[in-house]
Amino acid sequence: MSTLTCKNQSGRTLVFSQWDEIEKIQNEIIELDCSSNELTELPDFIKNCRNLRVLNCNFNKLTSLPDSIRNLRNLETFKCRFNQLSSLPDYFGNLRNLEILDLTENKLVSLPESIGDLGRLIEIFLGGNNICSLPESFGNLVSLEELFIEGNQLKNLPESIGNLRRLRRFDCSGNDLKSLPESIGNLQNLKSFDCSENGLTSIPTQLSQCKKLTRFQYFFNPIENTNSQESC
Repeated sequence: MSTLTCKNQSGRTLVFSQWDEIEKIQNEIIELDCSSNELTELPDFIKNCRNLRVLNCNFNKLTSLPDSIRNLRNLETFKCRFNQLSSLPDYFGNLRNLEILDLTENKLVSLPESIGDLGRLIEIFLGGNNICSLPESFGNLVSLEELFIEGNQLKNLPESIGNLRRLRRFDCSGNDLKSLPESIGNLQNLKSFDCSENGLTSIPTQLSQCKKLTRFQYFFNPIENTNSQESC
């Protein structure tokens, strides 16, 4: 293990080299950075960090999340990119104060229905996984402004995606999409949309209803006369 960095409620940044050192102040921790430590599991004491707002587990070897993570009801930012997670627990939806979720470059194949309970989520990063579909409950993420799910294995998008009316940036490039739902026209705040490198044969006319769209990329789709082009 290298170093662990945390910030307590007084705003002081502390650096530790052992778990037992940090356990002494577990109730005071609001930010915990345990990235790049080759962790295969999170420490048990994390269940007592009830005031934790930011948890950074990037660049480890985590294959699953402990049951204790459900206790982190005040968590606002969870970063766990470049790990080996194959699934999220059903209780993940308990983290209802979560605003930023980064699970880029894991081994996820699906998301639990409970993810729709994360109503405060603003940014979600899911690129570089093996996700085949999004649950219909995904449309409940009505606070979402940025959605990155590029480089997965999505076959379709749920019709409920049209409920994400605050969405500004949406990247679903590098998937296996054959079509886009008509409800995408409901994304009135959408400014940037990338659906490149899919299997799209057409673009729904409803997309023209997204009046704020200024960047639309659809490179390398089998649409007549549109390969390698960018519109808007």
